[in-house]
Amino acid sequence: MADPTAFLLALAAALVTALAGLHTVKQGHMGVYYRGGRLLPEITDPGFHWKVPGLTQHENVQVTWQTDRLPEIVCGSSKGGSATLEIEVVNQLRNSAQCVSRVISQFGTEYDRPLIFDYIPSEVAQFCKNYPLEDIYIRRFDELDEVLMSKLKGVITEFGMSDCLSIQKVRIGRPKLSAAMRTRFEAIEHEEKEKDLAEQKKMTEKVKLEAQLQRAKMLSMQEQEESRIQMETKVLAAKKQAEIQEIQNAMRLKQAQATADSHLLQKQREADGLRATIEAFNGTAAMLEWHRNQAYWQSPNKVYYFADSAAHMPKTFVGSGALHGGNGAQEAGQEAGQEAGQQPGAASA
Repeated sequence: MADPTAFLLALAAALVTALAGLHTVKQGHMGVYYRGGRLLPEITDPGFHWKVPGLTQHENVQVTWQTDRLPEIVCGSSKGGSATLEIEVVNQLRNSAQCVSRVISQFGTEYDRPLIFDYIPSEVAQFCKNYPLEDIYIRRFDELDEVLMSKLKGVITEFGMSDCLSIQKVRIGRPKLSAAMRTRFEAIEHEEKEKDLAEQKKMTEKVKLEAQLQRAKMLSMQEQEESRIQMETKVLAAKKQAEIQEIQNAMRLKQAQATADSHLLQKQREADGLRATIEAFNGTAAMLEWHRNQAYWQSPNKVYYFADSAAHMPKTFVGSGALHGGNGAQEAGQEAGQEAGQQPGAASA
């Protein structure tokens, strides 16, 4: 029969060994394992996992956004002066077993040291050596973060890690100078700001003047356009008035022409009637005699001559025998006819 103590000891040893191999991978990380210094292909997600105690080592690799801080980076200017910069790089290792295995196998768990920490100082030195300290502190400072961002993305692409490692932002604190240099550059910066403010005021005044000039031009163009519209309106009104007058003139002309045609027709009819009357009297002399007769008898003022009235009375009256009888009246009529051209007839007032 086996010794119970030995069994318990063996069980306790097995339990201790099992507990020693139990470990956790934190949230936002992935677990990588080494055995004998060699990276194992196994990559684990957050949670409890087990490894062979004493033979296998594990490390947590962060796969969320992290900020790498470089607190004292020297920036040496072209004239020998220097300043120190505090730089932060926000980056992330892609959350995939393939990317974690590739990056860790090539650069280790501290992959950001060769790619970021060791690379930033050299790029800062390359940038700063081209400018005097005054330009770096005042004018060129805002360009450095963009330069470093571009350089970091370029080196990551060169190593073939652009699909696994992302650079989101590069933040740079204000350059740190000695007290004397800081006072000097602050005065220069203040002067530069005043110049910029004055220039901005000039630009503002220029814009205002241009706006006023533009407004004046617009008002002038508007007045010209209104004048043109008014002129066109007057011209159109004059044309309409002329058209109306032309229509009225044409109507008056037609009316006058119609009146003239009517008058002409009336005169023609009167002439035709007169011609027909003349033809009916067998000549003009007979018609005139008839009218003389009518005028005589229709006149209210008659003067009768009893001695020689036969020569003055109308022939028709004399020839009718109303006042004289028989042949004597006819003879008197004939004598009156002979003397008609020599003596005037009966007078009428």
